[in-house]
Amino acid sequence: MTPKERAVAALTLKVPDMVPTFELEFQLEEEMFGKPFLRKNELIGKTSKEKERLIKENAEYMVRVYEALEYSIIPLHYLELEDMKLTAQYLRELVGNKYMLTAHGDGTFAIPSGDKMTEFIYRLADKPEEAKEAAEVKANDAIERNKGLFEAGVD
Repeated sequence: MTPKERAVAALTLKVPDMVPTFELEFQLEEEMFGKPFLRKNELIGKTSKEKERLIKENAEYMVRVYEALEYSIIPLHYLELEDMKLTAQYLRELVGNKYMLTAHGDGTFAIPSGDKMTEFIYRLADKPEEAKEAAEVKANDAIERNKGLFEAGVD
């Protein structure tokens, strides 16, 4: 099985040849492999050619890291949407359909911290229709965002 076939099998409740591995957001690449993944702030002020070069180099580095870790799923993160799409396109050029590509696609409310949790709970109780409308906007935005990522090669 390819790593992607392994992940698909597990996600569809079939038995893969081995347990597929991945993390939603791997954070030890610098400690383990010598440099961090590209972050969105590193692309600020870059020309389009410089951005393309950095994104392509990052995609190559991601393949090196995730192949070494024997991941079945390559997560895309730390970049703005258009840069994630370009990363997905480069990854598909590099690995074809060997790996599943994922990105955070959630359209729900984030868990508020501290005092904001209380405000959030009161808003849900005091203004349920407003909260429902806001949730619908978040869900629809996520659907549109994810459609674009899917078209770029994200599974």
